[in-house]
Amino acid sequence: MQTLVVLAGILIASAAAGEAPPLSAAPQTSGSAAGLRPTEQEIRSFVAEIAPHIERVMERKFKKLPPLVIDDAEATARILAADMEPLFRRQYPDWGEQRIARGALAAARGLVPELLGKYGVRAETLALRPGDLPDTLRQHRIDPAHAQGILKTLVAHELTHALQAQHVDLLGLYTACGSNDALAAVTAVIEGQAMFVQHEVGKALGWAEAEGQYTKIFTGQTADFPDPAHLGAKARQEFTYIEGKRFAQWHYERGKAARLWEILAKPPPSTRMIARPETYAPVAPPRPDLAPVLNPLADLWRRRGWLVTQEELGEIDLRAAYASADRATVEAITEPIRAARQIVVQAPKAPARFRLTVFELANPQAGSRALALHHKAIVGEVEAYRKGWRLRSRRFDRWPFRVRAQSAMRYAVILEDENGQSGLDRTIVVAARGTRLVELVIDDYAMPQGEMRRLVDDALGLP
Repeated sequence: MQTLVVLAGILIASAAAGEAPPLSAAPQTSGSAAGLRPTEQEIRSFVAEIAPHIERVMERKFKKLPPLVIDDAEATARILAADMEPLFRRQYPDWGEQRIARGALAAARGLVPELLGKYGVRAETLALRPGDLPDTLRQHRIDPAHAQGILKTLVAHELTHALQAQHVDLLGLYTACGSNDALAAVTAVIEGQAMFVQHEVGKALGWAEAEGQYTKIFTGQTADFPDPAHLGAKARQEFTYIEGKRFAQWHYERGKAARLWEILAKPPPSTRMIARPETYAPVAPPRPDLAPVLNPLADLWRRRGWLVTQEELGEIDLRAAYASADRATVEAITEPIRAARQIVVQAPKAPARFRLTVFELANPQAGSRALALHHKAIVGEVEAYRKGWRLRSRRFDRWPFRVRAQSAMRYAVILEDENGQSGLDRTIVVAARGTRLVELVIDDYAMPQGEMRRLVDDALGLP
């Protein structure tokens, strides 16, 4: 489910990473005069006011304006579920159609409380939940004076999706993706364009300040993220919406709306291109294939009865993985990476797990610097965890047992809660050799040192 929530922002809007995290409640003031409880007639007037400005920015006309569903939770869930079904088919290819429909609807009902608005691509309907606006404003610490401008911003965002869907097969873009990173790139294009358009419309209609407050939600500036897991979700959300907006603006400045439509029809195949808009191409350049490095390991642990997943990592995944580090450090880590692939191995009936990530770097000289940057990121993550836990023990040292690498470091951290219960027992080994960098993260598992050595040596390509 997390892949569905994070990667399909146009289809699933949630507070963790979605269309419009709920904007909720400031002190209740009187009705629509305060902008907190607009009438249906007022909302229809917002649509009529905003649509021509979207057409001006995007240089295309609406074929029709979508009908509205207002403050109807069950109807919103069914609109959302219809768009989620193609993603469920992709995620669960063995499921039958009835199970897919039930699963999508159940998931949608769970997400509706987190929604302020949703354009349904298949239903061709705009669902809005202005009744939840007061609670969301309070949750994100936004002045209720911005309520009407924020609601208009949301309408502009969702109407942009309606215009996109009327001219491009958005659901087809998702189903055609060959990887989760490609899904994330498509989402960033779609959401980034909507963010860019809402900004331009807000400037034109005089609610730019409210639009700026709304945008803060997508950067995490209005919420607290007390541990690194939440920082990772924040990084994904910020990448999708804010980096996506920068990508759209960069291309708009060079080719206006025609360029945005060209890219929407042929989106970049990787999130690396979103972060580096000058590298955009509709086809991915050749990359080193790291699957053969990890496939034998996956087969071995499956035979042992452990649960194994494996996937290629993109820019958005790396930003999330190192979200505890500052922006400059994260960008320096990702810049020389030509390819990254990760395997996650989970014990069937215990919390024990480990993940092994293999990076292929641009050149051998990048290895030692990458090791130093990973050290900085790991130390930052430990410090982030310490905000919510007490440090029981910590050890950073050169790897004490023999490893045939140019350089290697081991980190061992145990954190506990106020009652002395272990909250995190993690060992990290980072090693580099030539153009290969390997990171092994072990949680709640006393892996023998010989096993660690074999894992790292194999990943480094050593005999």
